[in-house]
Formats: sequence, structure tokens, C-alpha cells
Amino acid sequence: KKTIKVGLPREETPKITINYETEQLLNFDPSASYKLTFGTTEKSVSGTDRFNIEEEMFGKVWKVYRLGNASTTQDSEAQQLTIPHRLPLYENMVEVQDESAAGEKDGMLINVDLERQYRPAGTQKWLAGSQTGKIENLAPGEYEIRYKAQPTRKNFASLPIKKTIKAGLPREETPEITINYETEELLNFDPSASYKLTYGQTEKIISSTEIFAIEDPMFGEDFEVIRLGDGNTTQDSKSQKGSVNARPKLDEKVITVENESIFGLSDGKLMGVNPDL
Repeated sequence: KKTIKVGLPREETPKITINYETEQLLNFDPSASYKLTFGTTEKSVSGTDRFNIEEEMFGKVWKVYRLGNASTTQDSEAQQLTIPHRLPLYENMVEVQDESAAGEKDGMLINVDLERQYRPAGTQKWLAGSQTGKIENLAPGEYEIRYKAQPTRKNFASLPIKKTIKAGLPREETPEITINYETEELLNFDPSASYKLTYGQTEKIISSTEIFAIEDPMFGEDFEVIRLGDGNTTQDSKSQKGSVNARPKLDEKVITVENESIFGLSDGKLMGVNPDL
């Protein structure tokens, strides 16, 4: 006689699910033990209802077993669990615009759309991208950017890339040039600095002087003055805008003449020469 022994009942086949946002495997029974295998790689889970997905686990099909106690139950059949790859985000997919000048806080991340997130490096909270893909008015510093998790598409967040917004150079002080209408000069240049003066299509470099004689083509023109930076520790100032009034026109008909009556009397007259002339 031969006896066929009754097999041990199997543990229930696991029904593990994936949380794509927290990057965890869920629905483990804390009172049971489990084994996850991929080839020769094995992970053990017990005493918890979740398991944090490790980086080496992405992009693989894992077998999940609920372990039996070998006395009253045996291991379950395997659940085939596919953990997708992360979406890749490459360095050249995000661009940076550095701060224009020290203190402006006008840096920008470009190509951070609504499918991506960003945060200042060292902070915890991820911030949403924008409809335009431009994240504006950012202070200098390092930023992390990633694809956000999208559970409906079964997408995990990408690993973050880092981008640095460089601080801008300080600007030179904005000029405060004034006009002397009597001497026809621009005043208040710093002799130790250099300036660029533009009016119309003309550009002049002014340095080593406090004054600049107004040239005839400047009358009746708008002008701009910029104090030039050295390009290493400072950059050009913001422009001061001004204008030089046109010279008033004196019509010859306004002034009339009465000639000397007799030679030597010096009694000639100019008429129409009022206090404004």
C-alpha cells in the first residue's frame, strides 16, 4: 500500500498594490511575512502593511509570495508585480535664466511645465510647474526639478535634476546728471568712473571729468546716461533719462534798429531787446 499525503494549504496569493506618489508597495498583512524576488535578488517584508520601493526595484517584474509557516500552511503562489521605470528627466530639458543684477530676484527656470515640479534645494515641499513652463522671480540658488508622479498614468516621479540660478553682479549707482543752462554743460559726473551718453544715434564715452559740454546736435534731443561697470565686480547702472531743450529761436523781425543820427554821436538804438534777451 502507498499513501498520498494531503498537501498543506497555500497562503492566500498577495494582492499588493503600488502608490505611485509615495513610492510604496501597499496591502501587506502586518501579521504575515512576505518574500519579493527578482532573479537572485530577494527582499523580505514583515510586521508592516507597506514597503518603500528601493531604487534598484524600478523597471522590473517582481514575484511576491506570502510565506507559510511550513507546519499548517505553505507559501502562496506568486503575485507578478510590475514596477515601472521612472520617467527620465535630463539636464538639457530645463534651462536657467540668471538673476539680472544683485538683489533683483528675477531668475527664471524654463521648461518647468505642469507635468513637472520644482523646489529650492534643501526644502521638502515640491511646487507645481506653470502653464507657460516659466517659473519667474526666483532668488539665486540651487533648485531641484522633476517629473511629478501621475498615478492615473502609472508614472512615478523622476529622479530630480539640479539647476543653479547665479546671482547677478551689483549695478553701479544710477547717475544723477544735471544741466547747467548758462554754461551749456552736463554736470555731476564722477571723474573716477566712466559713463556712456547716448542721444539719437550718437554715443559718447565720458570719463575723468565732472562736466560734459553739450554739443549742438544734443539740443532738442532726449538722452540717456549709464554709469559703466567693470564687468567683474559691478555691471552697468540703470539708465538716467533726460532731455536737452531746443534753443529758442529769435526771429530777426523782433529786433529793429535805429541808426546813428550823425557820425560820432553814438545814438543808435536796438529796439525789442527785452529782459529775456
